[in-house]
Amino acid sequence: MHELNRRIRFIYFFVDITFISLSFYGSFQFNPDLAPYNPAGIKLYLSTYLFWGITLIFFLHNAQLYFTDRYLSISGEWLKVARCTLLSSILTALFIFFLKVDTFSRTIFVESGILLLLSLAIWRMIKRLCVRYLIQKGYANFNVLIVGAGRVGLNLAEEIKTFPYLGIRTIGFLDDLRIGEREGIKILGKMSDIEQIVKQFFIDEIYITIPSERKV
Repeated sequence: MHELNRRIRFIYFFVDITFISLSFYGSFQFNPDLAPYNPAGIKLYLSTYLFWGITLIFFLHNAQLYFTDRYLSISGEWLKVARCTLLSSILTALFIFFLKVDTFSRTIFVESGILLLLSLAIWRMIKRLCVRYLIQKGYANFNVLIVGAGRVGLNLAEEIKTFPYLGIRTIGFLDDLRIGEREGIKILGKMSDIEQIVKQFFIDEIYITIPSERKV
């Protein structure tokens, strides 16, 4: 599992590097007349873009965007990408200002930032939709056991069904007062059976709802 996670992070990193490079290149394709043609100018732009790319990767990594948090919404991930792009752009602008790089085009700078934001956000949205599809098909799902088959437990089970892309599979309930099943989900036993049930059904997480069940 750890090896798989490392590979996934490497793929995310590689895709980011690719889109960052394409964003920088694309800004010149839109404005070929602003591209530098002398060695000093090319070196200047390459140095600036290298700084920009490194700081952006740092912020993306710090924002934990090199793995897919299934609980994070698409808009939430877009917001993180926007924040990282903004911070890296501000640092790059300061880099240009303090080095007194007067020849760096403001148009190129702004368009590079916009392309960075769009490309990094869009590919992550596509990635998240693909991951959600795989999870809904059963990939990387985990089993949960709900302790308490009363109102709160039923509401929780219903809420879980509402978000299938989270990959949470409700195996059943534990309840000391009820038997049979509730809303199509079996009551697997009592609290005293918890150790046996966890082993038998390969439970990954246990959700406890009993404290709110006293008058149900």
